[in-house]
Amino acid sequence: MIAEALGDNLLELELEKGIASRKADEPAPYIAIVNMKFEDAVSFKKYFGPHAEKFTADVKNFTNIISVFQMSEIIKL
Repeated sequence: MIAEALGDNLLELELEKGIASRKADEPAPYIAIVNMKFEDAVSFKKYFGPHAEKFTADVKNFTNIISVFQMSEIIKL
């Protein structure tokens, strides 16, 4: 749904599945992390913003966990 709604404005879409933490007997701190890459923060707000309510409402169809949002800047090393 996200990729279809955002089209070419969404540069990359990845799903990370948590499999472990630092300690062998502890589960990963997150079950999953979704990474969405846009040209910049302005593009994110412009293209994601109009769909934000629809995307947020759809999360409850997959989990009852309260999601955490973070916007990051990628720094190439």
